[in-house]
Amino acid sequence: VSSFLDFSQTTFCVELTMLIIAFGAKAVVMHIGYTIDVAVISLGIYVRLVSVDEEGALTGWLKYIRFLGFFRVWRLARLFVSALSSVEKKLVEVNAEVKNQSLEINILKKEQSLTESRLKLETDAKARVEKMLRAYKDEAETLTEALNLAAIDVAAAMATGSGSITEEEDNNKYVDDDGESF
Repeated sequence: VSSFLDFSQTTFCVELTMLIIAFGAKAVVMHIGYTIDVAVISLGIYVRLVSVDEEGALTGWLKYIRFLGFFRVWRLARLFVSALSSVEKKLVEVNAEVKNQSLEINILKKEQSLTESRLKLETDAKARVEKMLRAYKDEAETLTEALNLAAIDVAAAMATGSGSITEEEDNNKYVDDDGESF
């Protein structure tokens, strides 16, 4: 038991020395937990040096000093608080990420809605253009047929030898359903 106590006290002395080197003596003394560590370890080392009798056996004071080691439980509380704050920090980060993703989703939904409405407008415009194109195509076919019939009539008139169509024949030749000539 005494060798473990010696080892742990030596380890804590080295730790406190490293803390003093790293952060400075003022920072270590200002921290209540490190002050408790310094007091417990110093008292433990003092009692250890004083409590050894002539035969090397430990006297009763050392047992009580070991119980002072429980004051060093602040480290466990610090560990718990550190873990808790780490989890809270992650929670804040995740919530921020969720909020950002929600904003991006809303933006994408608005873009999708806008794109769908543009697509509908383009589809309607395309249908109108196709309808107009069919109407022009039908009109072009009608005009082509009329030109073909006129060319056949002209060719037939030339073949019969008259050579030309008189104006009166020409006026009576083409009459539509309403009785109007064209």
